[in-house]
Amino acid sequence: CAFHWRHFAERYKGIPNSRVSFNLFNEPTRTNEDKHDRVIRYLVNEIRSVDTNRLIAIDGYDFRPSNNLTELKIAQCARGYTPGVVTHYKAAWSAGNNTFPTWPMKDNRGELWDKARLVKHFQPWKDIESKGIGVYVGEFGVYNHTPHDVTLAFLKDNLEIWKQNRWGYA
Repeated sequence: CAFHWRHFAERYKGIPNSRVSFNLFNEPTRTNEDKHDRVIRYLVNEIRSVDTNRLIAIDGYDFRPSNNLTELKIAQCARGYTPGVVTHYKAAWSAGNNTFPTWPMKDNRGELWDKARLVKHFQPWKDIESKGIGVYVGEFGVYNHTPHDVTLAFLKDNLEIWKQNRWGYA
């Protein structure tokens, strides 16, 4: 892994960050935070030993920002898949999301999800941004069984929040 990222750094050195940036791992899970952070530090060191100015982004650990890595000055990616009861309705790979979704709606624990709750959900990324860390939403969407009107209302609220926060998205 380190060999590949170092090779990419060598290959793309001199190409501006506006054209090439690195996002190290997609949604890393199934480890612990200490191991995650150790690997990220190692990879960032490998990349920056070749290209000190390369824009590097991470998805954080377990779908939340990595506050232990702020000194690395790497961007961090949020996701727009919460709550799963809306975004993953009837998705075969996501158990427990078979309740017909509305927006706003209560999740399986009875918690109301609406625009105000989404603002609260994204607060950890606002907090890390206040430490000088760039934030963007690396993925978002809904599975194709979510009703169209629910999808539009859910995405409208998310996009308004991201626009207010001045966050890009992909």
